[in-house]
Amino acid sequence: MEGYQKFGALSARYDLPNLTEASQNLRALYLIHGRAGNANVIWFFRSLFGKEMPVVAFEAPKDEPILPASPSGKSWWTASEVNELGIRELKDPKLAELAQSSASVLRGAIDKFENSFNLSITLRIGLGFSQGAALLARFALDEPTFFDKLILICGFVPLFEGEKSDLIKSEKFNQKVFIYNGKRDQIIPFADAMDGFEVLRAKFPNAYLIVDEGAHKITSNGLAELKKWLS
Repeated sequence: MEGYQKFGALSARYDLPNLTEASQNLRALYLIHGRAGNANVIWFFRSLFGKEMPVVAFEAPKDEPILPASPSGKSWWTASEVNELGIRELKDPKLAELAQSSASVLRGAIDKFENSFNLSITLRIGLGFSQGAALLARFALDEPTFFDKLILICGFVPLFEGEKSDLIKSEKFNQKVFIYNGKRDQIIPFADAMDGFEVLRAKFPNAYLIVDEGAHKITSNGLAELKKWLS
């Protein structure tokens, strides 16, 4: 059963299997698009997962139709917000505040979705691209056990002032994390992406990094590695 409706503060495209009492202990996939994207854009990754699991693609709440291919584009935080806050680099702690606020809204929408269909989810997978990957990375640092698996594609890790050294010394978690970044990414500087991987690997020792020569999208090699990681 496919549909599109609002859960909490966020609209979402979703696909539910035929549910019975025996199938209530489920894995679920949550897709989080990037800046100026939407649910349909990130839905591409749905094909990597089985039909037996609920899949939800949440849409960011803020309009930002900057891309010709996505006139209904949505963002978790917009370029105008970034400019108004004087943010000039991805290491700015104010980005962590924006990401944390968005993660809180996302958490509420996930709870609403699961409760609306009386779902008993035993394993959550979060997949985010670009800004969506940054949001999920922030989410995972704040609630490290909520997602069992994370897939972060072409993203970065928004950190608060002084947080990096604290996280490296903090408690470790066994959640699995797949991280992909391209060396020629013109949106997310590769050095910033690698700094983020260092932090995530300190928190989640099972973090798995794939680096390719690509730009701001996952390459065929990266996609093949993701399929292998999922198998």
